[in-house]
Amino acid sequence: MPKPFLIILLLWSLQAYTQNIRLDNPPQAPLVFVPASTGAYERDFALSPDGTEMYWSIVAPKNIFSAIVGRKLINGQWSAPQVAPFSGQFSDLEPAFSPDGKRLYFASNRPASPTDSTKDFDIWYVERTSLGWSMPKNIGTPINTPDADEYYPSLTHNGTLYFTAIYKNGLGKDDLWRSEWVNGQYTSPKLVAQPISTEDYEFNAYVLPDESKLFYTSCFRKNGVLDCDLVVSSRLSDGSWSSPKPLEGVNSDKLDYCPFVSPDGKVLFFTSERAPKNWDLTKPLSYQDLRKRLQSPQNGEADLYWVELKSVLPKP
Repeated sequence: MPKPFLIILLLWSLQAYTQNIRLDNPPQAPLVFVPASTGAYERDFALSPDGTEMYWSIVAPKNIFSAIVGRKLINGQWSAPQVAPFSGQFSDLEPAFSPDGKRLYFASNRPASPTDSTKDFDIWYVERTSLGWSMPKNIGTPINTPDADEYYPSLTHNGTLYFTAIYKNGLGKDDLWRSEWVNGQYTSPKLVAQPISTEDYEFNAYVLPDESKLFYTSCFRKNGVLDCDLVVSSRLSDGSWSSPKPLEGVNSDKLDYCPFVSPDGKVLFFTSERAPKNWDLTKPLSYQDLRKRLQSPQNGEADLYWVELKSVLPKP
């Protein structure tokens, strides 16, 4: 299927969402974040530090393609969604702002140079200029490697980078890694140590810019079934991390992942594949009604949710 058609398919239903959006009134229980949820496979929300730009990923069925889309606050109104100017040709996802808003990081399978073929996923970034975003730049070594995927960047105020990767020297499946920014370059990534890392899956971590809390998805076996929940851990005075605790009232019996906390620290955004176990119907659906439900949130695809952060943090 040609890429331009895929982009049109991903965005056609978003054009109706041009309403004014308030981000200062989050619900106390998780609700679908309507401005970025349409019934397509949406995930990976990011809001700029000044609150004037939002980006997220839209993924085509079977993960055959993904694009980063965004909206801007212009004269008090949010624009209609558009494919980000640096996206739309290769599979891009998981946008993440630097705390100063001058860079936007993301994961992409784009070639590292014009002569290379499309490869595994690396971490890339664009820089803010007077004309908009720059051309994408590969973050390079020692973060990106030729034989493994690197995903889900998250940055602290001092430049430390957290990301997800499956490295041969890891502890489990997906693991969380940390690399410090020292003298203008990244240090060799180190595994985020136990109790964060386990022999199962830990992925998609969002670290608060002051590195005080780490939100991520943790998977463990429950009655022989792999269960994946959003958890949070606090940084201790010695630099280690506390035992992770599940977020309260957030997790479902489906995959819950891709956490992001708003710059003011008040809102948790996350992705979930939850859906009603059945549709409450009083009469048979018509073809038009069936199509409408299948093209609306909570149809079994991933949706973006939001909730007041303090309402879901575990009790001390």
